[in-house]
Amino acid sequence: MTNRILILALTALLLGGCASNPDANDPTAGKSVSEIYQDAKEQLNLGNYEEAIKLYEKLESRYPYGNYATRSQLEIVYAYYKFEEMESAIQAADRFIKLHPQDPHVDYAYYMRGLASYNADKTWVQEKFNQEPSERDPKQSRRSFQYFADLLKKYPKSRYTTDSIQRMTKLRNNLAEYEVHVANYYLKRGAFLAAANRAKYVVENYQRAPAINDALAVMVKAYRELKLDDLAKDAQRVLEANQPDHPFLQSEHEQKPAQVEGVVAPAMGEKKSDEGVKVEPKQTSVDKVAPVEKAAVTTKPTAIETKPGSDSGTATAKTQDSALPPTTEGTTTTAKPGNEGTPAKQVQGSSKTPAPATTKDVQAQ
Repeated sequence: MTNRILILALTALLLGGCASNPDANDPTAGKSVSEIYQDAKEQLNLGNYEEAIKLYEKLESRYPYGNYATRSQLEIVYAYYKFEEMESAIQAADRFIKLHPQDPHVDYAYYMRGLASYNADKTWVQEKFNQEPSERDPKQSRRSFQYFADLLKKYPKSRYTTDSIQRMTKLRNNLAEYEVHVANYYLKRGAFLAAANRAKYVVENYQRAPAINDALAVMVKAYRELKLDDLAKDAQRVLEANQPDHPFLQSEHEQKPAQVEGVVAPAMGEKKSDEGVKVEPKQTSVDKVAPVEKAAVTTKPTAIETKPGSDSGTATAKTQDSALPPTTEGTTTTAKPGNEGTPAKQVQGSSKTPAPATTKDVQAQ
């Protein structure tokens, strides 16, 4: 009986000791909301993104309402992005959009959602073996394209519009190259009809993409195999008008035997004369064909500007040092477009709004 009482007493003491000081190992214990926010912001600026994420989460759990909680919900998106937790960044951006649809910086959440999706499919294996973006699963590219399109649709005057359009153009070109890659695969497998239809889809839906000329070459090859000579000639004529030095056309010219002007080879079974026979070159109807207009299929690619230190083919911009400051009266958001995931910066007394960017050449497929 005595032993049982002793065991119960010891258990009570242990439980009381554990409950007496629950925040003994918590460095934020006793700190105000502003102090926790400043600690999180400091860790974010130092590049300690994992620690910044923990502090933002603690701030929101202790102080779920107010301006600091709102800013924490937005800045944690950037912390997840820099910590390379792209799916967590996308979820955090979605959450901010749903909770604060009228926030003055909600366009940043839309932009970061697209940016995180833009980089979500990049793995160390792909970087190590230098895998082409056109050979990857296009699911992420389509999702990122749609996220950027949502930003342009809802906030056409956003400061992130220019960078979003550049990234959409890159994504669109990658999707066109992916379709051509699949068409070439069908061509090698002997599925000529599938190859022709896939290439035709590129020509019809990805105007001004650089991959259109390659799609035309696939159409010429596939139509020849299908004995559709008229369609093959039409596709080749457009290809010659768009890119006369295309590798496919160069190989076509190399395969044709050279013909000496004014000399006609004797027909089979006919005896060749010892004396040279001059024959005037025969004029064909091809000499009278009008030039093919390029308006039908144009392949002028939209320029994607890159800066030193950026990934190949991606649009980048300067990264600001500070996270998003509190919203105050009489301030508006101004900055150069194309910030690589950096939260917005406040400028006092600024009211200039960038002109709306056109999306005529960048349409979601």
